[in-house]
Amino acid sequence: MITDELDRRIEVAQAAIERLDDNQPVSSVLSRVRLLANMMGDMVKVALMDILIHGLTNVPYQGIPFTDEAYKKAGVQATKLCGMEDMSKIDINEIVNDPWHDKIPIKDHTVILSVYEMENRPSPPTPSPSDDYRRINLIFQLNAAHDRVKSILITLRAYIYDYVSGIWTTSLREKDRIALLGPDYRFVIDKLDALETPVGSELLASVDNLRDNNPASWKLCALGCRNVVIKLGTLLWHVPGQTYQTQNGTTLDVSNEKEKNKLYAYIDVFLKQASPDEQTILCEAQELVESVYDKGSKGKRQIRYGEAQTLVVDTFRLVGSLNEATELKPIDSLPMK
Repeated sequence: MITDELDRRIEVAQAAIERLDDNQPVSSVLSRVRLLANMMGDMVKVALMDILIHGLTNVPYQGIPFTDEAYKKAGVQATKLCGMEDMSKIDINEIVNDPWHDKIPIKDHTVILSVYEMENRPSPPTPSPSDDYRRINLIFQLNAAHDRVKSILITLRAYIYDYVSGIWTTSLREKDRIALLGPDYRFVIDKLDALETPVGSELLASVDNLRDNNPASWKLCALGCRNVVIKLGTLLWHVPGQTYQTQNGTTLDVSNEKEKNKLYAYIDVFLKQASPDEQTILCEAQELVESVYDKGSKGKRQIRYGEAQTLVVDTFRLVGSLNEATELKPIDSLPMK
């Protein structure tokens, strides 16, 4: 099941985050992150984890240069993450004599070691008074390289933490969405995003605002649902004219800012030619238009969590009903009588 897969992602991501939070070595989480990337189908990240686990030139079954496209892209990422200067070009005398002048070379080298090897790289020797200039300069270069490797490890920790925590957050959010709306909610979102002006992401933002315990977020949720009705009226009703007469004789004002009436008119046009089953669906959609718009307007003032949650579900029901009965096809002109 989808939720089982999400639970597994959350479990693996949580375990990696906890290790990083406990300041465990970065190398201790790489296998978990590789598994997580595999679960996500992110083969470039899988390849990158292989490079970080084994070292740039020691990846199993991958010769140099890489031929696999995922490893090529991962190799570019690794060179950026593990880039460093050629420390052999640093001269301690130049830096001492002119400390304000930039004597650090550009980052045109890459650390090819594995993360474990970086973490366990021995500290450079300590210079002694009897050392000659050449040895002192060499130790200075080794110290600079050692510090740079430590800096790279900090960068890698932050990079991996961001990647894993992003998957963790997304998976938790997806689980909440499925629990509230069902596993097929993405079909509704995709259909909305296929419209001339995508609305799906706005509706998802309303769903995600429910995760926040702040009543201000619930208000935004309600207003977002109301905006879906407004935008659907604008997107689906393109018929010229200021009024529309429904099949029961009601005259609707469908001028510029009457988006709710436009959506009523849109539904009414399809009702006139619908099958009995479609009529049932469209009548439910008609009722939901009023409910979603009016309840969504409460977001201008205050709304309870339960009301916001019901509103989100009703908004998805509205869009789902419209999609089932009309395929969300815009109307440019009224059908001939």
